[in-house]
Amino acid sequence: MKQLLLISLTLFYTTSIVSAQSLSALFAPPSNAEINAVIADWNARDVGVYDWTLEGSGTVSGGLPVDVVSHTVAGYTHYAFVRLPQNYDPSKKYPILIANHGGTGGTSIGIVAQHGLECYRDYFVLGASFQGEPLDATPLGLGILTSGGPISEFDRDVDDVIALLNGTIANYAGADETNVSVFGGSRGGCVSYLLSVRDARIHTGVYFYGATDHMTYPGLEAIIQNILDTGGGANPFYNTVRNFAEPYMDGTMSLADARMELLSRSAIHFIQHNLPDNMQIHHGDADGAVPVENSRIMDTALTNSSLPTGNYTYYEYPGGGHGSNMPMSIDRKNDFIWASSCPDKGLDLQLKVLLQGAYDTGGMMRDDLRSAGELPTSDPYGMSETIPNPMLLTVMGNNAIVDWVLVEFRPKDAPETVRLSFPALVQRDGDVVSLTGNPTITIDNLPYGDYHVSVRHRNHLGVMTSMTVLAQ
Repeated sequence: MKQLLLISLTLFYTTSIVSAQSLSALFAPPSNAEINAVIADWNARDVGVYDWTLEGSGTVSGGLPVDVVSHTVAGYTHYAFVRLPQNYDPSKKYPILIANHGGTGGTSIGIVAQHGLECYRDYFVLGASFQGEPLDATPLGLGILTSGGPISEFDRDVDDVIALLNGTIANYAGADETNVSVFGGSRGGCVSYLLSVRDARIHTGVYFYGATDHMTYPGLEAIIQNILDTGGGANPFYNTVRNFAEPYMDGTMSLADARMELLSRSAIHFIQHNLPDNMQIHHGDADGAVPVENSRIMDTALTNSSLPTGNYTYYEYPGGGHGSNMPMSIDRKNDFIWASSCPDKGLDLQLKVLLQGAYDTGGMMRDDLRSAGELPTSDPYGMSETIPNPMLLTVMGNNAIVDWVLVEFRPKDAPETVRLSFPALVQRDGDVVSLTGNPTITIDNLPYGDYHVSVRHRNHLGVMTSMTVLAQ
């Protein structure tokens, strides 16, 4: 799969500021009162569904349907893409993926089109243009649509996304608000973090090189002081901080207001307030736009707090830049989202295995336990499964039952993890059969993905397939 490159814009300033104001006060750790004030402000914002309008429809790659919608957020018209599931049936339930774009140039249909592979075809995929930014709907014949309002990097972006999620749930039957995932990189990564601590409906989040702390980031005071003193340029992360440090230092913004702005863009200070069950973080250690320390301090904060409560992984890529040289990151992201939120899939399995201890000749095994009446009708693996018809143990010949085995499905990228396991029976000819004797074992509760299949026996070494099978 191709890596997704999310670009941020660096703004350069040429002015220098000298002031008696103290940056130490600006970057002091937030108090509980300040944190609660930000939460109260977030909760007071109106992100309801107003003036929802279908502007046009079409398809993206793979023939998947996509709508362009508009709605009103804080008095401004907001535009977004809503990509529907394949064969959309309003009577069914579908997971939702929110894809938050990076950079400051708005978004295009690619933000939803790139999530059209495999299990994503069964999702609603939402792509918002943030306040004051364009949405390029040219491929659908709608041209460039610009969302209203002043640009409000990160903080008000989240309002736009929450309102879009609310509108989708209200207007598309089957959009499942209990199964919502979020993904974003760069600016979209920061927006995704903030969305995750604000909206309890987000249960899975994947964050690519996103800013986590614009307030107490290590060494921030000295870095910003140097930028202000020299009038030099700043990378996107430091420039966001500068946007509020500069007016504070020249006296046009109060200390309280500047701290409120920085804190409301710093998800790390709200992880105790709300957090998805499942989180995955990716960052390159050579990122020049959003320094990797953003992800490192978030990883430390999560680990020290024993959060999140479900699955969590932090991937750091040596030599990785801002969306470059991060091998396997997109595959890891997809597998992680699919494993936690994709509707269970099925497959029909046919297996053959030979037990060395029971092996006879000619590809056959002995059925000594069965013929001696010593084969139990309940599984020996503590899973409380039984053979429903004991007459199965009277079958002789090639299909005679030799013993119980344990079948396991292990994800391609994490073969040490058992995603699903169940007891089965093995016949003299090596066929692994269901407890009713069917040589085709039907599985319908396996999360979407590629799996190695392993077979274990209580007194043999286990074996695992080198190739994978796809549950779809």
